[in-house]
Amino acid sequence: MAPKPRKIGIVSEYFYPHLGGITEHVYYSAKEFLKRGHEVVLLTGYEGDTMDVEIRGDIVVYPHAH
Repeated sequence: MAPKPRKIGIVSEYFYPHLGGITEHVYYSAKEFLKRGHEVVLLTGYEGDTMDVEIRGDIVVYPHAH
């Protein structure tokens, strides 16, 4: 029997547009969870003027102001 799809939340200080190993790890982990049929939401650190929800592929990204 296939595992039941899960809702997965990832919290990370770093995500695009910040580049680096943590960003890449979070992004590719989220992509793999999606490929396996799970729903992924990412809460990340934020620097900028707006607080919009961003969709990167099927990953929902909630930027969070510091």
